[in-house]
This record gives sequence, C-alpha cells and structure tokens, in this order.
Amino acid sequence: MGALFVYVSFTAICVAAIFNPSIGIIGYVGCVALSPQWVWSYSLDPAIPLQRYIAIFTLIGLALNSFRGVRQTRIALGAQACLVGFLGVSLVSTWQSIVPERSWFFMDVFTKEVVMFCVACRLLNSAKVLWAAAIAVILGIGWNAYEINLDYLSKGYSLINQDGWAGQNANGYALLLLLALFLTLSVALHVTKPYYKVGLLFIAALDVHAIFIVEARGAMLGCVISFVLLIWYMEKSLRNFLLIGALSCIGLVLAGPSVVKEFSSSFASKGLDESAASRFYVWEAGLKMTLDKPLLGFGPWAAEFMVPQYYSDPQGVAKDSIHLHNLPLEVSTGMGIPALLLYASFFFFPTWRLRRVLRQVRALPDAAGLTAIATVCVGLLAGIPGYWFASLFNSGALIELPYLLLAFALAASNLSAELEARESAGEGDPLSQREPYEGAPMCRSQASSAADGRLQVSFKTASKLTKV
Repeated sequence: MGALFVYVSFTAICVAAIFNPSIGIIGYVGCVALSPQWVWSYSLDPAIPLQRYIAIFTLIGLALNSFRGVRQTRIALGAQACLVGFLGVSLVSTWQSIVPERSWFFMDVFTKEVVMFCVACRLLNSAKVLWAAAIAVILGIGWNAYEINLDYLSKGYSLINQDGWAGQNANGYALLLLLALFLTLSVALHVTKPYYKVGLLFIAALDVHAIFIVEARGAMLGCVISFVLLIWYMEKSLRNFLLIGALSCIGLVLAGPSVVKEFSSSFASKGLDESAASRFYVWEAGLKMTLDKPLLGFGPWAAEFMVPQYYSDPQGVAKDSIHLHNLPLEVSTGMGIPALLLYASFFFFPTWRLRRVLRQVRALPDAAGLTAIATVCVGLLAGIPGYWFASLFNSGALIELPYLLLAFALAASNLSAELEARESAGEGDPLSQREPYEGAPMCRSQASSAADGRLQVSFKTASKLTKV
C-alpha cells in the first residue's frame, strides 16, 4: 500500500504542478519531510529520484505561469542573497579543496537545495499554500517518528541508533524531529477543534519519544530552549496553558531512566563519556583550523580530513578523518569565516523579522489566513533557536528541511507585508480574497473588529470562512 500511495501521489503532484506550481512545492516539501524511499524501502525503487522529478515539473509549471509568485520583501531578498552568496563562496572554496570529490558532491546537492529554497519563497504565495506546506512537514516527519517508535517497540531498539535514518545520522535526524515538533505544537495551539488538538498532541508525543530513543543530548537541550520560547511567544490563554501542561506530562511519562541519565550528563563536570569529552577537543581543533584558513577554509565537506592533524585521539587510535559535530565549525573550517557570517545571517535575520510579523497579525481583526501566518511565526520562533543550539553538537549543512522552513518564515513575512500594503491602500484583506479553504483555523483577534475599520471583509467572504 505504501508504494501505491507514493506513486499515485507522485504522479498527481507532477501533473498538477504544471498547472499550479504551488501544488508542486507543497508536494516537494512533503517528499523531503517524508523520505518515502526510506520509509518504504522494501517496496520502492531507490533509483527513482522522486524529489528531482517533482522539482523539474514544479519549475516547468513556474515557467509556464510566467514565474508569477508573491512579491518579495527586502528581508526575503536579503535572505536569498545571503544563501546564494554562501553558495558562491562555497564554490570558490571548492576550487581549492583538499578533497575535491567530496566538495563537488556537496556543491551538487546544495545547489539543488538553494534553487528549491528560492522557488519555495516564490510559490508559497498564500496562507492556504503556507498552511498546506506546514501540514505536509508535520505529517511527513510525524510518520517517520511513528516508524522509529514502532521499530523500537517491536525490537527493543531502533534502527536509527545503528544506521541513522533517512540518510542522516541519529543526531542529525533528531534536529528534524525538533523542528517538526515545535511546528506541530504551534499548530496545536492555534486550532480550536478538540480532536485536531488530540491528533496533533499524539504526533508531538511521537516526535518527543523519537528524540528520547535517539538519546541526542544536543536535541534534548535544544528542545528545552525551544519549549521556553514557545511559551513566551504563544497566545496566553487558559486553553493553551492546559495544552502545554498536558505536553509536559506526556514528556515526563515518556522520559525513562536512561533518557534522564543521558540528559543529566549534559551538566556533569566530571565523568563525561568518551563521546561528550572528545567534543571539546575536536571543537578546539576546529577553531585552530578556522584561524589557519579564515577566508575559504579547507573546502566543503573536506575539513574533517584535516582534523587529525590538529587533534590526537586520547585513546591513541589513528583516524583518517574526524567529524567536527558542530554546524558553525563545519561551515567555518570548510568554507571560511565570510561563509559562516552569510550562513548565520541567512538564518537569524528572517527569524528575528518574525517577531514583528507576529505582532502585526495579532493586532489585526479576524481574517482568513492570519492564523496560518501566526502558526508559522510561533513554530519557527521557537524551533529555529533550539535547532541552532542543538546544531552545536551535530553538523549537517546539507540537511534540506531547515532551509525550506526558512522559506516558510519568508513567506509569512511576504504575506504580512502584502496584507499591510493592501490595508494601507484600503483594498481590503488580500488573504481573504485568496481564501477560504477547508481545514484552516481562524485567528483569535486581539483587537476589536468593530473598533478597527482598517479591514473590510465582505459578508459573502466572511460567510464562507470555516472555523476549526
């Protein structure tokens, strides 16, 4: 059944993408999150590049539709410029790489990711599309979390701790679980129907327990940071506090003795295990490497082969390469300090912008689509800082999903700016003109729509809006 579902969905997405490329980008995001050829590896041919074909048909549809899309704000253009600039610096660094074949592999994969990020920024052109893409991420990662839990419960251990998951090592996939977890919780905080909340809490529980199965200390510490930020940015209501309390109880129940011991070891000053103790020495080596070649580094994905020259294993084991297990150091040692500044700017400026977007949409009267924007804002304002903190303990510049989630952040900024422009011009709510759509929740306004006449939503439009 898995293969039938994938091939039917794949065909439908490719055909629909020609006529409506926004469907293509939703399908692409869902394919990246789900990794169907890993989940159903026993029945799907791994030689068929599903993502590539969806991307090609989406690009064809975008071209046939004259590259129409949402108008980009300055912050969106700036973020895209930072990522393209990072790609350019990486290309120059590749030309002088100490291991050219690995660096060119990095460039091949990363160039595709940059292209699809820019396409996503263009095609996430309405609250409806943004909402559907967010749900695709939640369901895709949620299904993988279900498989990880099922694997663990049926065998007593999980494949993820031996061979990784979906092309990532265990710690790398824990980063994706973290991001999806807080996007899921943000949706749960904004929907109103109880059975939606219960379903989303179940998916969140699967994500949390999958992180516990991995026992990734970095991801667990990142979850603590993101959880605090989620409480800070969510709307303060009794219902939301009850949901947070329920999630806290679920987390405490799921955290077994081994998880508590592993998490507590993060704060131990003595008795660190070999993996934790060696990280500090490896990071020290990474800093020395960065200072030795600050402009272009040793080449993308090549610096790990230089680490043994800066660091000797305490156990006396000779190694050809040693992973840095630190995203900023992976970038700075591989591509140099200018690349690291571009990379960090790409993440943090759009995330900071979301604070203003969230304040803006919460100050508006109820209108279709505002909750989709608010949901993405809260989920990413909580998730991105936790993701970056967890990335201090694992490197993964080629993990694609974080870039697509940054496209969500820029889409929220673009839609918010469009809403503000239409409002200033007295043209009404542009989001409601594109909506309604089934299943999208309504935003609870913090300002009285009777007192605020800035938005004029027609009775005909308002009567079609469906609350959940």
